[in-house]
Amino acid sequence: LFITGYAEQAVMGEKHLPPGMAVLTKPFALDVLATRIRGLIADELPSSDFSSISAGNGSAT
Repeated sequence: LFITGYAEQAVMGEKHLPPGMAVLTKPFALDVLATRIRGLIADELPSSDFSSISAGNGSAT
């Protein structure tokens, strides 16, 4: 997750990020950051592993 104070179009232009990468532009609310992080984790973990993270134990087992 790349976080920047610049507009996404200014940073990326016409380029596209590889799968699994994202850009988040400032300012943003903490819940937006948390949602983006959860989304990136969900794309990397099997759904059964992600459910344990979202349940609140903080780690995949």
